[in-house]
Amino acid sequence: MRARRQAWALLAEPVDPAVEAERLRFRRAHAEHFAAIVADGVAAGELPPQNAHLVGAALVGALAEARVGPLSAVAPSDGPDALVSELVAFCLYSVTDRETATMSTLARNARGATHEVANQAPALERRNLFGDNVPLAEALEREGAGWARERLHAAGAFWGGAPMALGEQENANPPVLHTYDRYGRRRDEVEFHPAWHELMAAGVRHGLHALPWTEREPDAHVARAALYQCAVQAEAGFGCPLTMTFAAVPALRTQPELAAEWVPLLTAPTYDAELRSAPAKGSALCGMAMTEKQGGSDVRANTTTATPLNGGGPGAEYALTGHKWFCSAPMCDLFLVLPRPTRGSRASRCRASSRTARATTASSSSASRTSSATARTRRARSSSAARTRAWSASPAAACRRSSRWSTTRGSTA
Repeated sequence: MRARRQAWALLAEPVDPAVEAERLRFRRAHAEHFAAIVADGVAAGELPPQNAHLVGAALVGALAEARVGPLSAVAPSDGPDALVSELVAFCLYSVTDRETATMSTLARNARGATHEVANQAPALERRNLFGDNVPLAEALEREGAGWARERLHAAGAFWGGAPMALGEQENANPPVLHTYDRYGRRRDEVEFHPAWHELMAAGVRHGLHALPWTEREPDAHVARAALYQCAVQAEAGFGCPLTMTFAAVPALRTQPELAAEWVPLLTAPTYDAELRSAPAKGSALCGMAMTEKQGGSDVRANTTTATPLNGGGPGAEYALTGHKWFCSAPMCDLFLVLPRPTRGSRASRCRASSRTARATTASSSSASRTSSATARTRRARSSSAARTRAWSASPAAACRRSSRWSTTRGSTA
């Protein structure tokens, strides 16, 4: 299954009669092996009565056709692990009932049960993650967000359902960094598993990124916190870009012209994973690039500089030069970056820069995300280290010296 072309040659490619005879002998041996397993299962009472030889032959033919034959529905890009899982499920459903088919591999292969497993917690699935959480429900009422009770019940049922499986899929398929395209041009993009995007879209729909900024009811922060508690039980990694987007709004509001441009996008109820401009998408997410390797969380040690363009000042553009050791959620659309001023005030201030900010150096006049980046994977999410040269940005908000920032997904700023 890791060499599809060789499998085709072995199982299905037109060959001479002598080779075809050997191929049939090979397939007959497999059919007899499957028949013996089925017969043993029927004799032990683990499988329902059936014609073992017929089932064995049918399984061999079905598996061969499904893997490499002209009727195969498996795309070449599908991984072998996923293919094996689907084929195993097919075999089990073919020879037994649904309940037995869900047994563990060890239980299916055992010739006889040796013990019963008891005193184990049941699987956390098909639960209402709000309804089951009595302290959370009580806190919602106590802190003044009782108006969101029905919304939380619906969200608890949702996050306790399909997203639980999506979280497992997401962590089993870490993001992949693509630094170059097939023609050797810089691409700097991360490919995420579809489960990641499904969770992100669900988080945005539920308002995890913006509820207090769009809801007029009182104590919306409490309602969002309760929603968040439900959502992250499915998977916590996707919450990072949503939380940073949520936190960026009050920072941007200190600069009215930036807020007018970005807050409507950051609070939009839609999610678009495509690598294109935020206005074209009609929505945006915000990441952060604060720390540097020589200082870590001590941002006073930062060396990245912000040089004013055309005089500088509130709302003006600055050129950012330096590096960031931990660029959080680099596949976001907007970034709050923490540089040092080149002159004037000694206080470090956040600068806001879009992912497609235009470089200002003569040697790089095209849209630039970073001059270099490396991805650090955190299972389902990833972060990056990035260097930037003359990256355009605008002032956003002052950062306290003790600021600490969240981290999340992506590959390039």
